[in-house]
Amino acid sequence: MHVINGADFADFCNPAPFLNRTYSCHVYYVRLRKNRKVVEIMSKEAIVKASEIIKSKTAAENMGAGVAITLIDNEGYPTTSCISISKADGIHEVLFGIGLSSNKGKRAKECTRASVCIFDDDYENGSYYNITLVGDVEIVTDPEVKKEVWYEGLAEHFKQGVTDPDYAVLRFITKRYNLWVDMGEGVEGRFDEA
Repeated sequence: MHVINGADFADFCNPAPFLNRTYSCHVYYVRLRKNRKVVEIMSKEAIVKASEIIKSKTAAENMGAGVAITLIDNEGYPTTSCISISKADGIHEVLFGIGLSSNKGKRAKECTRASVCIFDDDYENGSYYNITLVGDVEIVTDPEVKKEVWYEGLAEHFKQGVTDPDYAVLRFITKRYNLWVDMGEGVEGRFDEA
């Protein structure tokens, strides 16, 4: 826990050095304790650790590792399913290979709001975390992006390979997050484009 003043605050709330992004950072909240304001700042270490975990779940690192994605269906209900991460840029952006004609593709066309959850509860091996990302999705059909995101396991679903007309990329952009890594306290944050 950090009690900070104005000079320290600017250093803690600039995520650019460790996220390679230029976003204003609102990763703090205030608690009142015994008439003192205590500002808890999400540590850079939590973002780095969460980014490493997400990378370890990509198809390039761990073929077959699934995560949960929740999209809104045509009746307005959240629908969660498993999916493999094709590629990720830290906690900010996660890319998935999907079929345009799939339920995920149809849901993403109808509503861009989504959530991604990456979790593990293997206490025996010291692996316990829950990374919840909330944001928006978009369907990308650009051939270069599709090629960049393609991995071997997608061939099972798209017989014509990277040029299959049904193959597309689902790009998830994080707006806010809740990270619980290393058995520590959960930390919440938000990305607002500057």
